[in-house]
Amino acid sequence: MSSYSLDYSWIYDFFDPSVPVIMVAQPDASGEATIKNVLPNWVRATPFLRAGRGCQHTKVSYFKNHDFFYLLIL
Repeated sequence: MSSYSLDYSWIYDFFDPSVPVIMVAQPDASGEATIKNVLPNWVRATPFLRAGRGCQHTKVSYFKNHDFFYLLIL
């Protein structure tokens, strides 16, 4: 998932706690790329953005058949 501004505790309630989630978020003012565990089974990744500002664009596609659910993030 990706968001410019987010509330982890609110979003967390929508997921089964056993589901692993990678959240792509806005970096802090340093603009450095990071990867951190933020909740059980949740990882927050931030891309490098100069001075912590810039464009973050994500496309999501999902496919479902009778056995599996596929999520593609570009």
